[in-house]
Amino acid sequence: MTQHEGIKLPNTAAQSGKTFDCDLCPFQFTQLSSLKRHKMAKHSGDTYNCEMCEYMGTTPNNLRLHKRSKHEGVRFPCDLCGFEGTQASVTKRHKQQKHGIDQYTETRNHNPQNQYVSQKALRDPNAPKRPLSGFFHFSNVGRAKVKAANPDWGVGEISKELSRRWHELDDVTRSMFEEMATNDKQRFQREKAEYQQQPNSGQYQQRRTQRDPNAPKRPLCAFMCFSNDMRSQVMLENPNFGVGHRGEIVKELGRRWAVADTETRQKYTEIANQDKERFGREKSEYQMSPYAGGYRMKRAKKDPSAPKRNLPAFMWFSSEERPKVTLEIPGGRVSEIAKELGRRWALADVDTRAKFEEMAITDKQRYEKEKHEWHMKQRENDLSNAPANVQARPALTHVQPITVAQPQAQAQPVAQVVHHQAPINHHNNTTTPTVRYGY
Repeated sequence: MTQHEGIKLPNTAAQSGKTFDCDLCPFQFTQLSSLKRHKMAKHSGDTYNCEMCEYMGTTPNNLRLHKRSKHEGVRFPCDLCGFEGTQASVTKRHKQQKHGIDQYTETRNHNPQNQYVSQKALRDPNAPKRPLSGFFHFSNVGRAKVKAANPDWGVGEISKELSRRWHELDDVTRSMFEEMATNDKQRFQREKAEYQQQPNSGQYQQRRTQRDPNAPKRPLCAFMCFSNDMRSQVMLENPNFGVGHRGEIVKELGRRWAVADTETRQKYTEIANQDKERFGREKSEYQMSPYAGGYRMKRAKKDPSAPKRNLPAFMWFSSEERPKVTLEIPGGRVSEIAKELGRRWALADVDTRAKFEEMAITDKQRYEKEKHEWHMKQRENDLSNAPANVQARPALTHVQPITVAQPQAQAQPVAQVVHHQAPINHHNNTTTPTVRYGY
């Protein structure tokens, strides 16, 4: 409600039902943190002096903001006019009042010197889960009851009601949830100690996809070709650019490339173009190879003559019900139709499921039969097209192996004798790579 809809509810002591009174002055607060901040600023007597001027702050945050705005010159300018605020909140308020820009929908990058957007680090899924406080244990138990009693309440109202009930708990019930929080904290400390002793703990990050070592090497640009030729010369001329000064070498190479003449640039541009052509040629050859991309676990191409795989019961049910669902949901997307089919399959009765499961069993038997026939046909084709490989297996037949000098006409009967006399051994792995026995 506050961040996206722009609604701010009045947070008064009368609405919350609980106040925190200051024992030194008549101030009242609806939050305990506000009371603590008030006591630290008004009644603690602590002062934080600035070393550069006579300013005295009542809190460390006030001193920090004073130094940034007065001595470091940090400003937050408005991108619509010449206004400069000393704090980001001041610039936000200025934009809202003067230009009518909602502070909740505005991009929160006020400092022009900071051009990088901070991103939350990825968390290791194997890391131990952080412990919960006593209030959160109480909320996990009571949230369902509050929601059931008040189904029209939102998240904010439920949280307020849980907070009110937590403050009204008796000491015995509160101590029970505090004990649960203590046990959870001990569990977290124990799991954290075990996690930190692991060799790869705390090193979770998205790893780059493993590259095939047989893939062609990517081409180099003209500057990289120039750097490969000039790096040794730069290191000889600057011996102080040793280990730890790699950035200085790159800067010097970049400076020389920037001041290079046209002939030098043209030379290395031609080398880069030749390397690019080499990469394109090798890449096309690599993609045409049988196992190209297999290192990255890509699916192999299917033989078009192979039998069609069997379908499960749900797919048979979907084939029959899809026209009906398409008529009931005109213009529906594929995902919506698939969800409706899944819902109907989950609600199907026993007889309907048995009907389509019987169809799936019949289709599976069909696939196994066609698969066996296809493999046997492949074996026969390999035997008939590769007689030289059959000669390399004299253990399967008693016929005298034929030498290379004999005519081809004598080799064909040997292949036929081997086919009819030698049994198919599914467990014999001594076959040559080009002849397959069984599947």
